[in-house]
Amino acid sequence: MEKYITTQKEKVGSRFCQIRQWLGYSTSDFAILLGLTESTILNIEKGEGFSSNTICIVSFFTNLSLKELFDYSGALPGKETFQKTFLRKVKQYNSAGLDRLNKKRTSIKSILEQLIKETNFFKTPRQTRDVREFLQEEYQIDATSSVVSQSLTNAFHEGLLKRKIITVRNYLYYR
Repeated sequence: MEKYITTQKEKVGSRFCQIRQWLGYSTSDFAILLGLTESTILNIEKGEGFSSNTICIVSFFTNLSLKELFDYSGALPGKETFQKTFLRKVKQYNSAGLDRLNKKRTSIKSILEQLIKETNFFKTPRQTRDVREFLQEEYQIDATSSVVSQSLTNAFHEGLLKRKIITVRNYLYYR
């Protein structure tokens, strides 16, 4: 029986991770938007357990029924619609979390501007992952690739950085 319980918790964790990634959020950002702690999200995703309240919160904000939430092999809704529905519910029921996430994203922009203007960080060409790792190590900011990539793209369009294409949608950013 213990093995069965462990297996089911792992399946739930895998499904939650799939949902979070489909929405495009890091564990930290997802937790902020749901009004939960990051450790709660990590515990679920590692298969270490969860409460019925947490399940209901995720179901509510994602607009997935409990059946859909636990349909481990089921397809998720279309990405764009899923993201819009999720954000609409977050705006309505957890605007403080959304404000907190937006401030975090603003801080990424500020940090990048500082790195560009006041340091030699971008004298060496950097990929998005390099910048993400730096933000994590130096500022303890857990940002998704898409958030960092968008900030770098904005800096490029503002003329603050140059970029060179490596592969489709993969660039080196430099000064």
